[in-house]
Amino acid sequence: MIGKKEKKMDNITKYLNRIAYKFPKGYPDMNNDQDVLLLESLISEAIDEKFVFEAPSKDIEDGIKVLKTKYGLTDSDFKETSGKTYKVFVPKKERQKYFDEISSLDGFSAVQQNKVKYKDNATFLIKPKDSSESYNIKPQNVGIKGDFEYSIDELLNDVKTGLDSVPTISPLQKKYLIQYLDNEVNLTSEEQEEISSDKNFLNQVQKNFSEISGVIYYVEEIIKEPTSKIEFPLKGNEKLVDSYVIKPDGTRVRISSKAKSGGNIVKPEGLLDSIKDINYEFENKDKEEILNTINDFSVVPVNLKLAKYGDEKVDAMKKQLENALTNDPKLKDPNNRQLQYNLERELIRQINSKFDFSDIFNDLLDVVYVKTNTNARTGIPKYSTVDPGNYRVVLQSKNTANPVRSLERIGFQMRG
Repeated sequence: MIGKKEKKMDNITKYLNRIAYKFPKGYPDMNNDQDVLLLESLISEAIDEKFVFEAPSKDIEDGIKVLKTKYGLTDSDFKETSGKTYKVFVPKKERQKYFDEISSLDGFSAVQQNKVKYKDNATFLIKPKDSSESYNIKPQNVGIKGDFEYSIDELLNDVKTGLDSVPTISPLQKKYLIQYLDNEVNLTSEEQEEISSDKNFLNQVQKNFSEISGVIYYVEEIIKEPTSKIEFPLKGNEKLVDSYVIKPDGTRVRISSKAKSGGNIVKPEGLLDSIKDINYEFENKDKEEILNTINDFSVVPVNLKLAKYGDEKVDAMKKQLENALTNDPKLKDPNNRQLQYNLERELIRQINSKFDFSDIFNDLLDVVYVKTNTNARTGIPKYSTVDPGNYRVVLQSKNTANPVRSLERIGFQMRG
């Protein structure tokens, strides 16, 4: 008779064997951050609740409170590596200053460059903040309550009040954002010049703040039902959906906001999730395999596995990258990072020339895409929408050859 402990271990082994194919090595490597994150997400999905291998230590929680209080940091400035280690994201140009100051705080001590220990069981890694998020003007940063049904007036009031609490924007930028929200940008020529000179700020407005302005535009100008309610998911980055419009008759419209220049890349997770509850048959098995491969593997293994869909040129590039990975698995060498970039770019070009994924998106998704194009000189936004059934999508990537930038998996760009 198998004991309870043995039976439990047997079930765990069966589960690990069932999901092994999702990992590059055929098993979860617990020394690989991507493998650990993937395993945590798979377990979380299986048990229908958040799962992490190690809960944050008391020292970590206390250390985070100290840093939030001292520097006005928010949850988005911290990222868990393990229960005892967190990354702290600070402005790139001030990274050394933050490291020096944090190291001198009571209870903190420097371990090595940009690595700080707090008390006995907490480590903080001082990392440069991605400049694309440095202004903190996403919906959750500007006073919007998650899972709350707003009238347009209530939403405008909360955002305008919330902007007062965003320390990263100037008074002029706040003035501009309020006008942007009202779709009535009216700046002097001097103000326009100052706003347009900060390309990073305008990029963030178009990418993040337009999640708010775009859905308001959809309610007021597209469906013309101003009594509709607007709701933002409590999770700041719910798959495929940035907000919901609840019409007067109770119909819920799923909204995804995108920058006209391309914006966010759509990952296949949400698309594949929508398949689970229906008996959907892929007409093209190659497209099904491509979607699942992108979904199941981390950045570099994805490209290596998809290389079979390329020609001899891609195969040669794959072999070059495989050789480079032998001695440089994290692609720290700029030349090796260039190899990864070249392979990915060529692979995307060739796959797009062979396959059109638009039909799958049109079959499975019921999301309205609201696209924003902000004039780089005047700062005035223009909006367009893509309704379900009219999607045109291509395989795309946001990666660059710069070894400092973190790698992201390829995904799909909405161009309809």
